[in-house]
Amino acid sequence: MKCSKKILLSGLVALSFIPAIASAQSLAGYSNLTSFSVLSGSYVTTGAGSNVSGDMGALTYIATGANSSGASSNYAGSYITTGAGSTGSGSNFAGGYITPGLGSTVIGSNTAGLAPASFTNVNNALLELSAAQLALKSLTAGSTLAATMDGKQTMTAGVYNAPALTTAAGTVLTLDAAGQTNPYWVFNIDTYLSTGASTSVNIANLGLGGTASVIWNTGGYASFGESNSFVGSVFAGEYISTGATTTSGPLFAKEYVTLGASGTINSMVVAPIPEPEIYALMLAGIGLLTLKVRREKKNQLSKVAA
Repeated sequence: MKCSKKILLSGLVALSFIPAIASAQSLAGYSNLTSFSVLSGSYVTTGAGSNVSGDMGALTYIATGANSSGASSNYAGSYITTGAGSTGSGSNFAGGYITPGLGSTVIGSNTAGLAPASFTNVNNALLELSAAQLALKSLTAGSTLAATMDGKQTMTAGVYNAPALTTAAGTVLTLDAAGQTNPYWVFNIDTYLSTGASTSVNIANLGLGGTASVIWNTGGYASFGESNSFVGSVFAGEYISTGATTTSGPLFAKEYVTLGASGTINSMVVAPIPEPEIYALMLAGIGLLTLKVRREKKNQLSKVAA
């Protein structure tokens, strides 16, 4: 891992002279939506060996793969099944039943047979997803992208639009912050986002102590190839699927979400930061990636002083 000026796709931030530091992602004003790392209007499935570092929510069911892991809790309106040898550090909540796989463990509890009212957090999060997608689409139109992206590409901050967007295998997209401390990238895609194997997206030249916001907003589906490294949140009007060994930020879909084997989905801590007035339609920082270096240092000093 190189400690260069860029946001790593594992959800960690590395800046020159600063070790890897946990980032935060804000969808301020969307408290239900931000409580999830993966959200679906129907079901969520995760492949063998996958890891999700935050809550998962689905209106019907959640099925996790063998030897998968989760750092928080799962909420499913119907049922939850966990793969053999899987581990969870939170709890499982289901409207119907829960079937633990052989040798699977959960630090919290398994609670089944819950009333529909117990899943208002999932329903409200889906409503907030719709509202967020509309707000993003209402942003002033920016640059129009070609239908296919390949090779090495660099994009400065701003709003980008495309009827559909596909990346060829091995595409490297660098989002150049050009030293700005509060840049943002919004990709409004009308129909679908489809990426080839080994596609990577990273942020470069972010101003020290700055913040960056990246959102992929598609009216249709988002399909990621194998071994992708993707930065930012993904909003889909239909479904989201990821290939094996793919890493990304939170995934929110109105239909379903499927994660490939050995994939990683990172949760982002909500840390609201005021946006400039001109960006008000972004609703106080949708998709914000925040570097909390100074705050963490102050907390550490306070603990030492105490």
